[in-house]
Amino acid sequence: MVKEIIYKHQNFQIDAVDAVCNLFEGQPKLDPEKYIMDSGRTSKGQSTFHVDEYGYRNAPIDPKLTEDILLQRIQELQKKQNIIPVDSFQGMNFTTQMETGTGKTYVYIRTIFELNKRYKWTKFIIVVPSIAIREGVKASFDSMKSHFSQDYHKTARVFIYDSRKTSDLLAFVNEKSIQVMIINSQAFNATGKDARRIYQELEEFGYRVPMKVIQKLNPILIIDEPQSVEGQVTKAKLNDFCPLFTLRYSATPRDDQFYNLVYRLDSMDAYNMKLVKSISVVGMQKLGSSASNGYVYLERIETFTDKDPIARIGFDKKTSKIDHVIKNLTNNDNLYHESGELPEYKDNYIIQEIDGITNTVTFLNGLVLNVGDYVGKVDDDYLRRLQIKETIAAHLEKEQERFEKGIKVLSLFFIDEVAKYRVKKDSDVALYGKMFEEEYEIAVKKLLSEGKLSDAYRAYLTDISPSETHAGYFSEDKKTGTYKNDIKDKKEGTSDDVDAYDLIMRDKVTLLDIKKSKVRFIFSHSALREGWDNPNVFQICTLKEPGDSDVRKMQEVGRGLRLCVNQNGERMDESVLGDSVQQVNELTVITSDSYADFAKSIQNQIAKAIGNRPTKVIPKIFEGSIKIGDKTVVVDSSLSAEIVAQLRIYQYIDKDKKPTEKFKKDAAENKLELDEEFVQYQEHIINVMNSVIDPSSYKTKNKRDDNVTASVNKNNLGREEFLELWKKISRKTAYTVDFKAEELVKNCKDALNRDLKVSKVIVEIKKGSLKGIESKESMEKGEGFEETESEHQVIRADTTDNDTPYDLIGEIVEGTGLTRRTVADILTSIEPETFDKFYLNPEEFILGCTKIINQEKGSIIVQKIAYNPLDDYYTTDIFTDVTLKGKIGQNMMKAEKNVYDHVQYDSPSTELPFAEELEKSVDVVVYAKIPVHSKGFKICTPVGNYTPDWVIAFKKDSVNHVYFVAETKGDLSSLQLKGMEKIKIDCARKHFEAICNGEYVYDVVHTFEDLIKLVKG
Repeated sequence: MVKEIIYKHQNFQIDAVDAVCNLFEGQPKLDPEKYIMDSGRTSKGQSTFHVDEYGYRNAPIDPKLTEDILLQRIQELQKKQNIIPVDSFQGMNFTTQMETGTGKTYVYIRTIFELNKRYKWTKFIIVVPSIAIREGVKASFDSMKSHFSQDYHKTARVFIYDSRKTSDLLAFVNEKSIQVMIINSQAFNATGKDARRIYQELEEFGYRVPMKVIQKLNPILIIDEPQSVEGQVTKAKLNDFCPLFTLRYSATPRDDQFYNLVYRLDSMDAYNMKLVKSISVVGMQKLGSSASNGYVYLERIETFTDKDPIARIGFDKKTSKIDHVIKNLTNNDNLYHESGELPEYKDNYIIQEIDGITNTVTFLNGLVLNVGDYVGKVDDDYLRRLQIKETIAAHLEKEQERFEKGIKVLSLFFIDEVAKYRVKKDSDVALYGKMFEEEYEIAVKKLLSEGKLSDAYRAYLTDISPSETHAGYFSEDKKTGTYKNDIKDKKEGTSDDVDAYDLIMRDKVTLLDIKKSKVRFIFSHSALREGWDNPNVFQICTLKEPGDSDVRKMQEVGRGLRLCVNQNGERMDESVLGDSVQQVNELTVITSDSYADFAKSIQNQIAKAIGNRPTKVIPKIFEGSIKIGDKTVVVDSSLSAEIVAQLRIYQYIDKDKKPTEKFKKDAAENKLELDEEFVQYQEHIINVMNSVIDPSSYKTKNKRDDNVTASVNKNNLGREEFLELWKKISRKTAYTVDFKAEELVKNCKDALNRDLKVSKVIVEIKKGSLKGIESKESMEKGEGFEETESEHQVIRADTTDNDTPYDLIGEIVEGTGLTRRTVADILTSIEPETFDKFYLNPEEFILGCTKIINQEKGSIIVQKIAYNPLDDYYTTDIFTDVTLKGKIGQNMMKAEKNVYDHVQYDSPSTELPFAEELEKSVDVVVYAKIPVHSKGFKICTPVGNYTPDWVIAFKKDSVNHVYFVAETKGDLSSLQLKGMEKIKIDCARKHFEAICNGEYVYDVVHTFEDLIKLVKG
């Protein structure tokens, strides 16, 4: 359960705070200045002076902190961060650039506390561009309250400016403690007849003008997202606050907003430092029309180990009307036949090739589709449905993997019109809300039917209805602060009523809680485009026409860049997840653009945001004053040119003036090859070179390209530890089972007489009569009849006219694998009253007998089976003779310690976390997920062949290796390992006992922790 989000002290955030606070070093630590407030009037025309009405304002900046001193400090900060220094002071404006998701709001809140601690400034005004950001900032203050109170032993009084609540403004003026006012720009930037109340005399404010009162406070102005706040009118109006100085915080400032840039953590920094999620994109691209107007859509390609790939293809099909359908198709399938012989598919729409690696399908007529592409005519509503379907699929895929880690997954939809989401009562229009519910229900039913889910996740899914798992927030909701989802005509005031505004905007902790909130899908228009975010947004879907500006796309992506948190409120960053941080933290964007267009837009915006960083290694970037030991050395244009020449000589830059891989390798070891006289500049060279960036290196992954073919890791397959282990466990065996049929018959007789339970088939018979006709409505509701009598009868097969034939012996033979003679002997040996249960419920009798006989058969087999080692072995060719294909995040995981470069897993809830722990464990040397194929490793048993899951070699200790052959299961109780499966596992134990002489550990485990207890216990 999420009680609160846990905030950590992160060095990059502390650096951003210090960058601002250190500018004013030398400022006296003065108490807020006490002054007499503006006179008020008790009524119009009567001036009354109140001598006891005092205010407290920020002390002014000490005159000794001249513009020259501040400029010098700014330039030093910029040089330290390899920012091109400004030539002149740009006024009392200071900019911090921080990528969305890295804690920009946290940084400026901490800066408020730090400025108060160092210099006793107390009056702060935060200006935001929208209601959504305003609410998000207030929620951040609330969420971080305990964190900062522990660090600074005080709290801040925070309020949202409302001209109707003048008591808040009076307290802002009168109090000496930290006071923070949050105001959205619309509250002060109107002119003329629309002039805001902040510029008017307010009776309830003693006929004072709020802005005139604020001006005398010397407030420190903080502008959140200046690129959205500072339009031409608002920019001028900001001067009306008469700020002591202004701090700007943005991920994407405009070119003219880099005023005195003091700290930079842009997209490249955040991505390379693994401070934000990685981005993958699912694009949908319309190709030029095919030879006809036939609609064809390639949804996805599914690959398998033991059979050809299939393609999920959408096309039109003729039934009573023309419908869009999506169907699994294989090579040589013909859309003309599949469509009901629609003429638009007559021109060789025959599948020629399905390529699971390139994600393409080629038709005989030359048409080639990539996954996500479509041709032909299709309406916008249907395309939006496909996007919604894709988002739900991506959501459920991620949710399965992260549920076991206690991470709630959220998805965010951006739409073009609010009216397209909200479903009016009694409307049959297929709007987004209705589309979502239909597609969600289909996707969940399919997932549940596959039977691969953990019990806990299955219970979680079945407890959430389609209507209660989505909600919306839109800019028009700000007037009421609430939104009532009427998709299922919910009644206001019921326990199911969702106040989406409060949940989404104000109660982030509840929204993150798996148990408390069922909302997992959020719909919005422009209101959540910037400012608001949630760390657990893993999917963003844009249900609108392509063509948004690059800035808007980046703002929308920014809603999901923050690293996620688990149910303890702990941030899932690199300190917790290590190298897998961006595997767990992956944001998938489902866009109406093609992948190429979307990726290009993102990189264009990144290039603009990092426009003040060097993109090539040229002499100018090395120029400036640097410290070498205790000396200050000036690197002039001549010396910088010589440094660049050195870099060319030693192949540290390429022909495009970009750092080479050789540089990155040597720089990481802090050991560059340089002529002797340049060695002293090594630290400076590395720092500057590391600041040179290439926007195209910011990788957005095409989610459609997740299909991979595993390659053999020859180093791991050839490791001494693995070969030694394989030699011990790869020997083949033959088995014998020495038991008499009479023993099985006796055991089955006793078990059936004791344990066979068969339920009776009971029919309920009710009688009633017409009591009267009151109204048409009562008849429609079935209220005209009254029940007068009911009885219940047991139906037996031997007393009915049911002529269904039952081959009782044959069906039990089929389920048990025994001979007809043995089954007949068992059935004739049981008590008459036991056999009589057949007539109560024949189907249940057959199933019950089959189950009990198999249990007894298995028990005897395990007791009597003996394995004898043969002189034949399985070679490691079983790993090279098979092709493993799959999809990253679905059934494939990158691996370093496996005998393949990817692990193919069956269960995301059991095998995936098991493999992840094997990768991380320092005790594991090498391991293999044993592939199942016709020529592969198998143990023969009387009930079929069996292949264990894993072979694991642990580090050598002082005695010997610890070897392990494992089978992972979702539930370890013997009640769950039933029938044939349990017999196979018990036989496997005896097989390994026969060939390994106790020099191994073999067992069934559920988690890696279970494994470690067995190995080290």
